[in-house]
Amino acid sequence: MTGINDFATMKEAVSRRYKRLRDEKQAFPQLVIIDGGKGQLSAAAEAVSELGLEGAMTLVGLAKNEEEIFYSHDQQSLKLPYNSPGLLLIRRIRDEVHRFGITHHRQQRSKGTFTNELETIPGIGKQSAEMLLKSFRSVKQIREKSVEEIESVVGRSRAELVYNYFHPSTQD
Repeated sequence: MTGINDFATMKEAVSRRYKRLRDEKQAFPQLVIIDGGKGQLSAAAEAVSELGLEGAMTLVGLAKNEEEIFYSHDQQSLKLPYNSPGLLLIRRIRDEVHRFGITHHRQQRSKGTFTNELETIPGIGKQSAEMLLKSFRSVKQIREKSVEEIESVVGRSRAELVYNYFHPSTQD
């Protein structure tokens, strides 16, 4: 399994959102600010185009590192002065969206709505999964560990369950 495909995720999220607005015959926003540079903006623009909604809204991307603003179909980015009122407004909007998203995901986790792949392994419960994630930070990292490394966190029997789940061809 590969990691998260940021562009595909962006395309899917934009597609779902604006397909629903279109299907429900709701108004579209005049401006959509995409969190990311050319790649994320291109993915979002592709989703909008596939829905037949080109021209229904203006898409711009805001790249973090340089605080550049990208417009769909433009080769060059717009670089506003760092403390300009326009860029400050766009950054505040982006930061508020991040805050909202993080708060939403934390609430979902606290409700137990999210389960991770580790909890789907027979014999691995929530506590073991949390211990592994705390030690190794991600399922991807756990997948790459040896039985011995996993054992140091959850013991031999659970380590074998986890390792064998991710490496089925190495089972006895």
